[in-house]
Amino acid sequence: MNLPIRHGAALVALTLATALGACSHEDVSFRHFRVVDATHVALYSRTAPMAILADDGSLSIDARPVPLEPAQQAQLKDFHTRIRTLMDDALATGRAGVATATTALGAVASGLASGDPDSIGRKVDAKAAEVDAAAARICVDLARLRAQQQTIATGLPAFAPYAGITADEVASCTGRQSQRP
Repeated sequence: MNLPIRHGAALVALTLATALGACSHEDVSFRHFRVVDATHVALYSRTAPMAILADDGSLSIDARPVPLEPAQQAQLKDFHTRIRTLMDDALATGRAGVATATTALGAVASGLASGDPDSIGRKVDAKAAEVDAAAARICVDLARLRAQQQTIATGLPAFAPYAGITADEVASCTGRQSQRP
């Protein structure tokens, strides 16, 4: 039986639920960084040792502190905050995915039991919009992080190897958002 789910929301929701549903900040990571604990983020590079960015903007590379000007430290502090915002939005997307999956399961059961399968799509579509909105925030966060990393890398050469978010990654994220039905 074909169910009238217009957005493919159930698939998106189940994928996100699996990936992020039960995560805390310390469980969420991206290819370029990972939250280590409440105040530290690990930064990764293919060409340099791991760096640790603290919430006060201090930076250490290979366990050695990097000397920073006050303006550089302020930029890194803001970068840390933006990484945490991205993590928050990733977790919100996972939670929205779980809620959509739960709604989809309930809608299928009640729609089939009541003999009204057309109601399934309406219920799921409403929840899917929450997933789409949360995912769109991730793309905005990623674009802002990329712009900021480029600025930091220009003024702080030691940071350049960790400026790994590419324009293609941002375009791919925003392209997926614009291609959703």
